[in-house]
Amino acid sequence: MSILEKTIFGDERGKLIAIEEKLDVPFPIKRVFCIFDVPYEQVRGEHAHFQTKQYIVALRGSCKVKLDNGKSAHTYLLNSPNIGVFQDHLIWGEMFEFTSDCVLMVLASELYDRMDYIFNYDEFLEAMIT
Repeated sequence: MSILEKTIFGDERGKLIAIEEKLDVPFPIKRVFCIFDVPYEQVRGEHAHFQTKQYIVALRGSCKVKLDNGKSAHTYLLNSPNIGVFQDHLIWGEMFEFTSDCVLMVLASELYDRMDYIFNYDEFLEAMIT
């Protein structure tokens, strides 16, 4: 679990932030998806992955991301497109307190596979032991 702050480049033409595979994101990127239009009171995520690693960044707006390794949890505020958080495999993740304009981009190390998900927190803790 780590947060990464990227440099914002810009001039009168606008701004740019680069995210590079294996330099900023410590895995090959196989899938990209965005989460948006999430009501403030909703919680997203609430699962872990057996294999998938993720890099999460708020392209617009803000939300909080809680990452839990089964022993300790940390909550990160993502409120700028130059700030991202790395979620390793076997880390429980929750996203919450989305602003109405939040667009959350997730870069994933694996293609979607329903069998890679752990949706029950107690099962997640058991997986951490084995």
